[in-house]
Amino acid sequence: MRRSGHGAGGDQKALFRTPHLLSVSGPRLCRDNGWVHPEVQARRDHHQQHPSPELGELAKLLETTYLGILIAWAQEVERLAAHYGGKFEDVNAFVEEIDFLPSGIFPGRIGGHCVMPNIAILRTQLKSKFLDTVVESNETKEQQLKAATARDSK
Repeated sequence: MRRSGHGAGGDQKALFRTPHLLSVSGPRLCRDNGWVHPEVQARRDHHQQHPSPELGELAKLLETTYLGILIAWAQEVERLAAHYGGKFEDVNAFVEEIDFLPSGIFPGRIGGHCVMPNIAILRTQLKSKFLDTVVESNETKEQQLKAATARDSK
């Protein structure tokens, strides 16, 4: 069974908080091969099936990529604010007032084991200026952090 969504690593209750998408060839294939946990089978109404395994995998890659896009946006906001003598927090305070906009995103370096590697996987399969921009933004952030570290160590 392949499942998208948060909680795959340890928070079992997260499995049932929101609908998850199964990227398998069909529910019968899952059931017949024992790929569906009994609790999942019992709560089948909370799951949707992707039209194909490829779309299921794409959805999983794009889920983490969305976080990368948000962080890259925060990186750009930080750079724009600096251009006008401000800080990210100065600009973001206005954004935080709007409930439906994503919050809690900060302009740090995109690291970890999934966001940038998943973007790299997507970039091997398709051309996207959007994804290229996320990579370029993160490379710029890395250069800024290295320059700040070198400056602070003097």
